[in-house]
Amino acid sequence: MRGSVLAPLSDIAQATDRITTGDIRSQVPHLARYDEIGRLARAVQNFRDAVAQIFELDERQLPQDLQSPRHDSGRIDAGGNPPAPGQERLVRW
Repeated sequence: MRGSVLAPLSDIAQATDRITTGDIRSQVPHLARYDEIGRLARAVQNFRDAVAQIFELDERQLPQDLQSPRHDSGRIDAGGNPPAPGQERLVRW
């Protein structure tokens, strides 16, 4: 059981940990499997791709934010108001 389930789950958990630290270029293991492990691996890859897309959009938005009168570290606009709900930006750790 160790080789067929536990080790692959550990590998996928490590890949998830790398993604949460901002490493969106690392490979997700076990994608070629056609069982639940492979399905989980593909879900993690989809998560990684979504995070990468958010980072890319955030990087594109940053130069526009710097030119905007609302720019004040993204937390308070020129009128002293916090961003509206849902408009907070993802912060990279």
